[in-house]
Amino acid sequence: MTSKYSEVEGTGLDSHVEEDTYRVLVVDDDSTTLQHIEMLLTKKTQMNMVSVTCVADPQLAVNLLQSGTPFDLVLSDMYMPNITGLQMVEIMNSTMKHRTPVILMSCEMDISSTWKHLGIMHFMNKPLRVKDLHKIIEILEAKRKLKKNKSKNASVSCLVSMQNDDSCETLMGGNRDSSWTTLSHTSLLSDEESCSEEGPDQDLNGVVGRSAVALVSYWDQMSTPLDLMLHMTDMLRQGVVPSREEASSMFSLLSTQDLNLPCVFQEDYGDSDPDLVLGRARMLVGCFSPLGNALPRQTEQSQFLMEDSDLHWRQKNTLALTLDCATSSEHKAIDLLLQVDPDISSLPHWSSIEKILCTLPTREFQVFELETLVGKRVLPCVGLVVFCVLGVLETSHLNVATLYAYMRRVTEEMPDNDYHNHVHVADVLHSTALLITQAQESRAVIELELSDLDFLALLFSALVHDIGHPGVNNDFLQYSSHHLAIMYNDKSILEMYHNSKAFQLLTETNLNLFEHFDKSDYGYLRQLVITLVGATNMKKHFKIMTKVKGVVEKLGQLREHKARKVERAGCKGFKPKWHDAVIAAHRITPPEKSLVLCVLIKLADLGHLRAQGDVHRRWTNCLLQECWKQGDQMREKGYPVSPLFERCTPVELANSQVGFFQLFGIPLSSFWTRIVNSEWFEDVERNCKMWQQEAKAELKH
Repeated sequence: MTSKYSEVEGTGLDSHVEEDTYRVLVVDDDSTTLQHIEMLLTKKTQMNMVSVTCVADPQLAVNLLQSGTPFDLVLSDMYMPNITGLQMVEIMNSTMKHRTPVILMSCEMDISSTWKHLGIMHFMNKPLRVKDLHKIIEILEAKRKLKKNKSKNASVSCLVSMQNDDSCETLMGGNRDSSWTTLSHTSLLSDEESCSEEGPDQDLNGVVGRSAVALVSYWDQMSTPLDLMLHMTDMLRQGVVPSREEASSMFSLLSTQDLNLPCVFQEDYGDSDPDLVLGRARMLVGCFSPLGNALPRQTEQSQFLMEDSDLHWRQKNTLALTLDCATSSEHKAIDLLLQVDPDISSLPHWSSIEKILCTLPTREFQVFELETLVGKRVLPCVGLVVFCVLGVLETSHLNVATLYAYMRRVTEEMPDNDYHNHVHVADVLHSTALLITQAQESRAVIELELSDLDFLALLFSALVHDIGHPGVNNDFLQYSSHHLAIMYNDKSILEMYHNSKAFQLLTETNLNLFEHFDKSDYGYLRQLVITLVGATNMKKHFKIMTKVKGVVEKLGQLREHKARKVERAGCKGFKPKWHDAVIAAHRITPPEKSLVLCVLIKLADLGHLRAQGDVHRRWTNCLLQECWKQGDQMREKGYPVSPLFERCTPVELANSQVGFFQLFGIPLSSFWTRIVNSEWFEDVERNCKMWQQEAKAELKH
């Protein structure tokens, strides 16, 4: 894959691009957004035949298109200086002979009413995510398929996914009686209604079909019929409906081949009994309760027609697809778990275990319930699922067996403390994943220029942040002249030990997760992990908070200037270069990004502060038991004992918890909410109020 960046006419274009290479033009006046999209297309795509041209000047983009430079797809920002994305599309439509598919991007959540009438195929919210990348790939594959069919002078049976009936006439070049909508209502063209060969480029805006063979060859990890069915189900959930050929091939695979062996694609799938095929497919889907009704259901407006030995899907006004299913990533994670630990499925209540794992990473996940069912496996199970669901397993090319073995070693290194144990590590890993998800879904992922390595470092730091914890704090180790205190010179003793232990484990046989990393990536990862684990030292809290306050204020100013630039675009006297200079001066630097990531890992380490009341109380009791045991030892040895380690009355306990929330929990969660606008602050504030009410109630007694 090649990637080019251009700000000056004629720069960044490769004139020697191969015929089968996809050309993608990205237009955005924000260089950070260009870099983010370029990273998505270059690092997260498995396809090698894509040439990306990034252009910061929209007028240059129009000139390139009008000059005849061929592009298969254009991604354009909605709001830019001097010209909007809509205006650029209007110019393209009025001057170009062949319409190029366009995707508009914006931070606004709903502007569909302003772009549907122009025939724009899609609208995506910034920042773009992996699921958007999958859609882009589908569009490019569809165009290649149409080109091949056109060269063979063959008729093409198209699947069309559109926003509403208003856009049908524009995109399809004719009137349609039925409405064609994504997700809830999807319509199918029969053979008689297939697209004509006279203008395939005009029909490209809606084509999303691919053959079953292409699916398996592209998604190389989905090698079994069952994996293929799960992926196709996820495509249905996103509104991508399989063609008649794909459906027939899929059902034949399910009925004739071993579900757990790699697919064997034959030239003809028509020998299977259609009733047997459809029946087994429905039975298989029914076995997966999280998938719900994955097959299309017959409604008053639709029906399935069986003809000869093939399954034919015909339009009958509207085919309603009801999909009550989870995304395939959770199920892929479960499959990987079963591959590396087959015995886990023999545990009692496996269905309950699977159900709990499928709630990762959400606020509904219950780590104590999972620990009750799987015991010491809780940390490897949670870790494997979150690494997979967040895409880190794939983007970092981690070996699944090595990752699972490493997490089991971390579990072995965790003593059975009341609080700092393997269950706490699993909970912190879940909280980290939840916070990463919030960051990925916000504009902060662009503003902070968060990368795949950053997400990997966060998850790895959460995994090792308390490895080998002795159940006492740094003060106790220092007072007792513990060998760790002597080794690390009384400075961040435990945090230094955790970091050292984590990287020592990587040197053991078959445990080196990062052996395939180059020196640059590994060096960046190691230094960031050391910083993040070191930030969990509560004695550094106020120093970190003071610095982060300035970063949050700077981030607010950056957003204000960006909004002002958009607001004033097109006005008389507008000076885009001045606004760009101001925005550049407020960009977040790498050290400032590290501070924000420190806030994230600190919040995750205190993740129980936002848990539901009963779960939060249980964690609080675990922590108090560990602290009180240390306090008893310190008192026996004559060491000074701080109030937190003194056994106390219920009212003293409630007041101490309120103080902890106000001193640590609320300021941390407040900063995070200002960065990503999450619900974390409300959850923490709810538990703080609970302790305040309990303190008042105890005083009355």
